[in-house]
Amino acid sequence: MNIQLWERIGDFTIIAKKYGKWLGSRNWRNPITGAEEEYIEYGQKDWSVVLAITDDLQVLAVRQFKQACNKVILELPAGTADNTGEGTEDPLEVMHTELMEETGYKAGSVTSLGSYWIASRNSPTRFHCFLATGCTKVQEPKSHPSEIIELVTMTLQEWVDLAIRDGGIDEPSAVVATARALPCLLGMASINLS
Repeated sequence: MNIQLWERIGDFTIIAKKYGKWLGSRNWRNPITGAEEEYIEYGQKDWSVVLAITDDLQVLAVRQFKQACNKVILELPAGTADNTGEGTEDPLEVMHTELMEETGYKAGSVTSLGSYWIASRNSPTRFHCFLATGCTKVQEPKSHPSEIIELVTMTLQEWVDLAIRDGGIDEPSAVVATARALPCLLGMASINLS
């Protein structure tokens, strides 16, 4: 079967918009049936997430309360661009900014690990994954007033166990970044994946 693109019909309609997030609807024409179908979409600014590792192979993670799941989550440093204009900040710049703000560390070397949709049928939002090695502390963390963040360090093996084996990390972008970093990590250190 030759999969065809669906045709966008009409304008995108915003249902709700607040705090940089939005919910809306768009109609599409099904190329097989010709029927017009409505789809609900949600989104926000794209964000960057970084698996940050120090020279002594300590992972820099953060803990913070997440309102939607009503839980304190252990995750990797991440965030969106601070700008409020129509343009977008480079994902690499966002990664450097978020790493510095949330941990006080600066990356030595950075590797892009790709960009991924958060929900490809329902959202155009993507997250950009990075691996930062040789991270060094240059200042104290400076988190946003609406975020209360605790810096947590652990060994690379402990982080991999939580993210990949034990299912102890709830934030999907942190799990994806870790999984995508594994080929690079295996070249850096002895990691037990069994």
